Amino acid sequence: MATLEQQIKEGLVETLGLKISADKIADDTPLFAEGLGLDSVDVLEIAAMLSSRFGVEIAADDSGRYRAIFANVRALANFVRERQAAKA
Repeated sequence: MATLEQQIKEGLVETLGLKISADKIADDTPLFAEGLGLDSVDVLEIAAMLSSRFGVEIAADDSGRYRAIFANVRALANFVRERQAAKA
């Protein structure tokens, strides 16, 4: 079974149509700017992907943490784990 990080990478590639293999994305590669070069529109698509694949929502009260949540794949995975644990 693929790790959560790997599942997120595959989701990013599929959802955003990235021209890179999921295996080429490091867990700590920045999602924006010098990293994968994503933009604010991509944030919405990533949020929708996290909701549909992992059942987690990014709420309005998370707004102060957006930069941290969307920093890299590792940060996204930690957010998903946090939300899934809170549901359990």
